[in-house]
Amino acid sequence: MENYMDDDKIIIHPSCSFEEVEIPLVYPDEPESYIEQVLAECCTHVLVILKENNFDIESEAFMKDFNALVDFLRALMYRETGLDHPLIKK
Repeated sequence: MENYMDDDKIIIHPSCSFEEVEIPLVYPDEPESYIEQVLAECCTHVLVILKENNFDIESEAFMKDFNALVDFLRALMYRETGLDHPLIKK
């Protein structure tokens, strides 16, 4: 019997081929607008999941905390694209 488990102990379905592909990083000409687009997409997904799981995403406290999370993610992406952000010190 063939081993269908990868190094991370994840079982691979026998009909699937497992091949690692390295995806090159592409930085757009306007990284700020690109970052905002990525943030909008991923944060929308997070909000939908939280709402589906009965979290009160409309409370003032939640919105304040979520905005802090979004700003931290923005800072992280700024650093990864070589931009400065007040939350990240070099």
